[in-house]
Amino acid sequence: MDVFDKIKEITGKKYIKLDKSGDHAIKRIIALCVLFGKDRLLIQDQGGWLTYKSFARRNGLMVVEVKTDYGVIDLADFENKLTPNCAVLINSLAGYFAEQPIEKIFELCQSKQCLLINDISGSVGTKNGMIGNILICSTGTYKPINLGYGGFIATNDEDLFNKIVNNVFDEKKLPGLEREVDRLEARKKNFRKISTQIKEDLKDMNILHREDKGINVVIKYDNQEQKERIINYCKEKNYPFTECPRYIRVLDTAISIEVKRLPLPD
Repeated sequence: MDVFDKIKEITGKKYIKLDKSGDHAIKRIIALCVLFGKDRLLIQDQGGWLTYKSFARRNGLMVVEVKTDYGVIDLADFENKLTPNCAVLINSLAGYFAEQPIEKIFELCQSKQCLLINDISGSVGTKNGMIGNILICSTGTYKPINLGYGGFIATNDEDLFNKIVNNVFDEKKLPGLEREVDRLEARKKNFRKISTQIKEDLKDMNILHREDKGINVVIKYDNQEQKERIINYCKEKNYPFTECPRYIRVLDTAISIEVKRLPLPD
């Protein structure tokens, strides 16, 4: 089984196209949305990725933000904003910490003939990482598939697949990509172990989407004392963290403990 077969297996899609980065994959698919007659792109109002808006606007698409509960789509607002002339780009593991109701999102998209693009950079290798018309995934640094380079597009739509052009992937990276795909399950297991322990250690704090099987752990704080407690915990454990508000995590005062940046133990 080669690396393409392995990616087909973890995504459940028949057609795979490698690219030199996740951003390049996003750019190509947004360009295809225009080709398929879409003029609006629905995205989440937080917990997505930096280039969703800029690439959409560069291609002349109107960007429509959907309300979320700290990254998780509000289905009522989503359904209200869906129209047949739109495409939807959703990070199915919002901010690398919150699981989307992606099956319901896909069902609603199908009912309105909308194209669902699922960014599976965080959810790859899970059930949520298999749902959508098109899957895009970064395999860059600190991603579950941690090649430090590249990305891919996956779909079952042969017509769409054949219209993806100008993709570039350094073939010398293929053995490394296969190695990192093989290590995905071990990385996911390690992430789960660490995030579960963090949630237990800080169980009395306001952990957002506590029950979700995410990677990062995002903790909202109300005052400086709580903020310092989280930061001191991270420093003690040698866990990387980032301060919010940040669109790619949450737009509120919070600390995101960046479990996804932690290496597999030797």
